[in-house]
Amino acid sequence: MASNNLQAEWDEEEEVDIKQLLLVVLTKWRIILIVALIGAFLSSGYYFLKSAPSNATKSYNEEKENYDRMKSLCEEWIKISEETLEKGLPEELPEGRTELEENQIAVQLLIQVSTLKSLEKGLTNPETPKRDFRDIAKYFLGGAVFGGVFGILLLATILIASGRVLSCSELNHRYNLKMLALINQRESNRLLSCGRDGLYMRMKEEEQIRMACSNLQVYGADKEEFVLLGTVNEKKLKWIKELLVKEIDGKSIIYISDFCDKVGSCETLRTHDNVILVEEVVNSRYDEIDGIIKLLSDWNKNIVGSIFLV
Repeated sequence: MASNNLQAEWDEEEEVDIKQLLLVVLTKWRIILIVALIGAFLSSGYYFLKSAPSNATKSYNEEKENYDRMKSLCEEWIKISEETLEKGLPEELPEGRTELEENQIAVQLLIQVSTLKSLEKGLTNPETPKRDFRDIAKYFLGGAVFGGVFGILLLATILIASGRVLSCSELNHRYNLKMLALINQRESNRLLSCGRDGLYMRMKEEEQIRMACSNLQVYGADKEEFVLLGTVNEKKLKWIKELLVKEIDGKSIIYISDFCDKVGSCETLRTHDNVILVEEVVNSRYDEIDGIIKLLSDWNKNIVGSIFLV
């Protein structure tokens, strides 16, 4: 039996659903939290390092060096000015000029004395700086925000670059598959109910299994044997098989794990024509699924539908 147009949309360029990508990234909130805390502590550490006593002393030494240089210039000018006023100006200066020159020298003297006092007042002591709690909080929160944003962008980049499956709708659209069921394995994934598979994410596990069995009865009404396979591990394939066997009668269901790595798996598949593809959000990759789909298509196997794990 020929596969149902499995390769019809392989070559189409898939657009990244930003909303779905963000929701998937946020389900990894523990990783984001860890990166945010790392950013917060690094930022706080930078603040404490910047305000450490050694840095304060270095700053004081530079300030003291500038102060000594300016003080030397001021004292030299004051000395010259005082000597000039004590000795008096040359008598050959025109009348009125002597008084003007003396006034100017006196003014300059006052300016230099005032500058020297300002320099002395402005020179800080090399004491350990006081750390304001508000500054600490500002650096901590700033680092946390930066770390959180960096973590989100990093995870999003990894998911896109590695070709991870982000949603059941995306998977079925890419390969033109029928969806049998979407099974939510963890309560923490309820956030994905806001995404493309929201309707199915809000269903309970019992309802999802019943829907899978109902769809299997419809899409495989004339089929008696089915094979579960995909890129998920053996434990999850066995779990899906047990759930289906409990709810459906008159159908034989087996599973093949490590499909591409075992010779025996290929031998088993030769005698079974009806396949149920089992994949999982984030853990499944399109390059691996492409290989399975191509092999099934070459062998003229019929993919009844897909079961998606979240």
